Amino acid sequence: MITSTPHRHTKKRLIKTVGAHTLCSCGYMQDGGLYFYIKDYQGNVRVVLNQANQPVEVNSYYPYGGLMAATTTEGSQPYKYSAKEFDRENGLDWYDSKARMYDPTIGRTPTQDPMAEKYYSMSPYLWCAANPNRFIDEKGDSIAVLYLHGIVGHLALLIQNDNGKWAYYSMNGNNIYTSTKGSAGGKGYHDLGTKTFDSPMAFLNSSYNQEGKNKRDIQNDKVNNYGYEEAFVIPTTQKQDKKIREKFLSETHQSYNLVNRQCAQVVQKALNAAGIETNSSEMSYYDDMFLPDSTPYLPASTFIAIRYNNPKGIYIRKK
Repeated sequence: MITSTPHRHTKKRLIKTVGAHTLCSCGYMQDGGLYFYIKDYQGNVRVVLNQANQPVEVNSYYPYGGLMAATTTEGSQPYKYSAKEFDRENGLDWYDSKARMYDPTIGRTPTQDPMAEKYYSMSPYLWCAANPNRFIDEKGDSIAVLYLHGIVGHLALLIQNDNGKWAYYSMNGNNIYTSTKGSAGGKGYHDLGTKTFDSPMAFLNSSYNQEGKNKRDIQNDKVNNYGYEEAFVIPTTQKQDKKIREKFLSETHQSYNLVNRQCAQVVQKALNAAGIETNSSEMSYYDDMFLPDSTPYLPASTFIAIRYNNPKGIYIRKK
């Protein structure tokens, strides 16, 4: 369920206009109205709500993204499966995946995967490794911001390496872990990309992604000792990935502290190094006044700001 205050709900950074639709972080604007997306765990747009919280569009999909049924009461908007633009021009009914087009009728793409050299064991025309129920298409190189709920919470990153694997990076409260004898802080060391996974969803559903049952598992890096439930996948370039990785590693060379170098701040600094916005800024509909940018402090507010500033990203949850 979505609850909102209409005059405080959107961001000042509107990214793209498609036809009469102007995309924003939570959905789109059309004819002066704001519409909200409700997505499933893979980021597919399932329901569109108007400002009165009434559904104006409901979508159902076949496993490979074909529209099983779509009902609408206020026109239609083009973003559907994986929140990608559904191009119905000339009856093709293809999805624009940025790196290439995708035909959900056959579950293949008409052109080769630009990252095919990283997955030499698979056909370059495959979609989601022929398993769309488990994997999503992240439009080439990407990073994933991991979020753990809680009183304080925690943020970390998955960054694709040169082999196409997703490496885990986490600035842990190592000194806090030591001083509290393991009751807080996550781990007594930082995670610096040694653990890799096939995809963000594979990480979320892995046995590694859980709280440690004993200190030995934590010390031997058998678990991440958090158990993340959700992630936000942002499309990036290899150059951006390198900048994010380098900035994150440089921050871990300095001591963890709650004032200016805790998990959320390190994630922000790493993303900012690659030009990815993380600040919080809002717009008032009633007086059209912009509030100045502010830097979030807590993991929860940082995760919200990152999602708001990057509407092309995909939100996923652990199955």
